[in-house]
Amino acid sequence: MDFESLVKKYQDNTATDDEIIFVEDTVNKARKIAKTRLKADKYVTIPNRIKRFFIRIAIVFVLLAGVSVYFYFSISGYAKENMVTGRSSADETVLEFLATDLGIKTSQAEITAYKRKLVICVPFERSYYLYEYTIKANNNKQYYVSLDSYSGLIEYVKY
Repeated sequence: MDFESLVKKYQDNTATDDEIIFVEDTVNKARKIAKTRLKADKYVTIPNRIKRFFIRIAIVFVLLAGVSVYFYFSISGYAKENMVTGRSSADETVLEFLATDLGIKTSQAEITAYKRKLVICVPFERSYYLYEYTIKANNNKQYYVSLDSYSGLIEYVKY
């Protein structure tokens, strides 16, 4: 017999003692399961809520970091493809610029600092690198020069 027919017999008072015990035990077990599930959903502790909150934030940060790393490397790949001037030729070009425009001999000039910055353009395929130099000359002056690696444009900032 199935449980529904036993419940019908139980309600009609025609069930045997074994069937009554079986139906009551099954109903009591179902009530216990329902109570524990309701309590677990209703009374979630504060430490568990805090723990879930920080786990969710960590997941969001990991996803954002992954997306950022992906975009950075894809954009830097485009910038490398667009690079017409490399580091060594950029050094020579900047020193030649100082020699022609400011009259500083290349033997008197020394590159003291160098930075390569990624310039992000939209669309990303137009991104490029910008070389920034700090050059110290024998006249104890510092010159700041930037060079666009794509177009070769030199910008003399200040001294």
